[in-house]
Amino acid sequence: TERNLGILNRLYPGYHALIMRFIAADPLAPARTRLDAARLRLRLGAKQEAALLITHSHGGGVARQVAVEMASWHAQGKRPLLLRTQFPNKPETTPYPWPALLGEGGKDDFPNLAFALPRQNPALLRLLRALNVRRVVLHHTLGHDPSVRSLAAALNVPQEIVVHDYASFCPRVNLLSPTVPPRYCGEPNLKGCLVCTAHAREEIHDPMPVPELLARSTAEFAAAARVLVPSGDAAKRLARHFPGLQPQITPWEDDSAPVTLKPPGNGARRIMVIGGIGPSKGFDLLMECAHDAAARDLPLEFIVAGSSADDAALLATRRIFVTGGYQEGEAQALIASFKPDLAFLPSIWPETWCFALSEAWKAGLYTLVFDLGAQAERMHATGRGATLPLGLPAARINDVLLIWKPKKTRIVNNYIPPTTVRNRL
Repeated sequence: TERNLGILNRLYPGYHALIMRFIAADPLAPARTRLDAARLRLRLGAKQEAALLITHSHGGGVARQVAVEMASWHAQGKRPLLLRTQFPNKPETTPYPWPALLGEGGKDDFPNLAFALPRQNPALLRLLRALNVRRVVLHHTLGHDPSVRSLAAALNVPQEIVVHDYASFCPRVNLLSPTVPPRYCGEPNLKGCLVCTAHAREEIHDPMPVPELLARSTAEFAAAARVLVPSGDAAKRLARHFPGLQPQITPWEDDSAPVTLKPPGNGARRIMVIGGIGPSKGFDLLMECAHDAAARDLPLEFIVAGSSADDAALLATRRIFVTGGYQEGEAQALIASFKPDLAFLPSIWPETWCFALSEAWKAGLYTLVFDLGAQAERMHATGRGATLPLGLPAARINDVLLIWKPKKTRIVNNYIPPTTVRNRL
């Protein structure tokens, strides 16, 4: 290819530059956009009301819940539309904001409905009005231009806000310190937040100063038709920072559904760690546990069902196997194939829900989590495992993973008295 391009440029000087200018100008982009807009209008029709769900394109629990909500809207005979960030070819080197991509949620279903905001706000609003959008549901704005936050007001329609994390008052989103390794910050007062956000600025997702962030979120929550959170713990944390806010608690899943849990046996144990394991999900702590297990030659190994921030580093411990990412619906078969004894979710931030915990229970695994967030709230409500004190050293965690057993062995349906490991050490 390079040889042929060189020949063309010698025969026709300026050829390559001409082609690059044509690609950059993209003169057919407006025509492609009009065609995709017409296709979408044709698919949806003009009479039925539509709802616009706004989210990011980074996957995870947010994407999972958005997919559930989209399916629910369809089941009710309603028309959901999805406005998400258009994932670039090189996300690591492509700064935010990314274009906003409108569609019905399928992969590249309307690839030409990408809008560079705020410049193309008028065009996006015209299309949303033509599609009869009558409600906006704001799930997440990571990667979006801030102008997406005002789409509902511009359309003069009600907006719901669905809370998945703490970006409404924490510029770092997950309430973690800028230390290495990160720690749960403890949610200090405003002075403490200002000190925190003065460090490691490159890790901050929203550059807005904390007082302005609080003011913006206060106004948005007050204007919302309703604010939804998946757990009581999340509701309490929001209420602390936004006095008077009374969010609607709507659990993402039904923890009262019966599951059959298998108690771990004696001897060597295989521990399942589920999900994408990055800093907030306890990556550094998992590394410490693996190093301790190797140093003491413990009969303990870990399986990460998913991917991590650094798969090679985990594998190098020779105590951790990483399966790599999996598709929706594949988790149970993947977990079962390793015949694990117990699950451990080392997440160090107060989760608002935690789908990984649900997957562990569905797989029949008693699970250990830290005593904070929705993960602890759900554990205390069901008794399907135990809570560990946050900050417990890796060696003590490994000791617990090797000896912990439930007080009772039974089909878990309703409530079992929860176990708190700190009372048994």
